[in-house]
Amino acid sequence: MTINIEKELKRMSEEFNIPEKDVISNWRSFVRFAWSKSIFKLEFMKQHSEKVKNDNPRSMKRYPYVTKYECNICKGLFSVVEVDLDHVCGENTMKSLGDAEPFFHTIAFPSYSDLQILCKDKKKKVKGKSQVVHFGCHGVKTYSERYGVSLEQAKFEKQALEIIKQKQDKQWLLDRGITPESTQAKRREQIVQTLLNDDL
Repeated sequence: MTINIEKELKRMSEEFNIPEKDVISNWRSFVRFAWSKSIFKLEFMKQHSEKVKNDNPRSMKRYPYVTKYECNICKGLFSVVEVDLDHVCGENTMKSLGDAEPFFHTIAFPSYSDLQILCKDKKKKVKGKSQVVHFGCHGVKTYSERYGVSLEQAKFEKQALEIIKQKQDKQWLLDRGITPESTQAKRREQIVQTLLNDDL
């Protein structure tokens, strides 16, 4: 028997008196959680892991070798908590109940070649505040796809947003001899343009 997921979710939304936006959010979380425990995901991760010499002085005696994963974009080696398994085909959105079935199919039934391992943002506490110290390729790729910009520009856009979030944008510009614009949006453009120019 074939199940029409859109129809069933709509029926349940009405029967249980739950707004569709809440059902959409819950379905998105439900599918992603199910995929996170999938035997296929775990096997892909296992096949793409490698044992490398542990260079952490605090644990190298006890664990001379550790498991690492290579990021498919930057080619750096990272631990399991520093990577995400990414669907190569791009952002998988679910904005309406009509998206429920294709969203489920894309997330839960990818082909082997549609998966890749990417590093993720690394944060640490700096003066009591959480701050990004490494902009991971997964977040950069997601930003690039969402806003239709290159990976390089996406990385600089994310850096600019982090500088603004830390309320360092004006000082960042002044330190480089640039007069800050009057609005945050314009200062972000200044930061991105400066980073792009520095990269040339």
